[in-house]
Amino acid sequence: MQSDTKNNPRLTTGLLVLLFTTPLLAAHLLYHYRDRISFKTIEAGILLTPPLAAQSFDFFDPTFLGKWQLVSFKMQARDSEKVLSVLSGIHTALGKEKNRVEYRILPAAQAPLTLQGQFALIDPQGWIILCYPEDTTPQGILRDTRRLLRVSHGG
Repeated sequence: MQSDTKNNPRLTTGLLVLLFTTPLLAAHLLYHYRDRISFKTIEAGILLTPPLAAQSFDFFDPTFLGKWQLVSFKMQARDSEKVLSVLSGIHTALGKEKNRVEYRILPAAQAPLTLQGQFALIDPQGWIILCYPEDTTPQGILRDTRRLLRVSHGG
């Protein structure tokens, strides 16, 4: 007597159809319902989509093109020393990669309205790609910067 599952062509065909249609169904659901599905992210910054062109703002300096830039737009001058120590600490913690990154503190008056009082990361082509709220930890900024430096070949 033979087993029903061993040589049952309908069961085999059904399992094969299920095997190949499950990824298609999952992709369809993720594409059409992506606004209802949330995933935990690991980055500390807020990804700007679409990125902002730094060339269109007053603070843009073409001498920094070709390097990553970590920029702080501060509201008050009294915070500058604290922010400078944070940026300097992040820069030092990058180790051998620190020559690929420049850091600057700029007055909030030069910042786009959406970035006042925040940190921003600008890529080597001059696009503002990440912004960080003021309460972001330096470890989060450092982790994001390291990850971007590891996967990028420019700058």
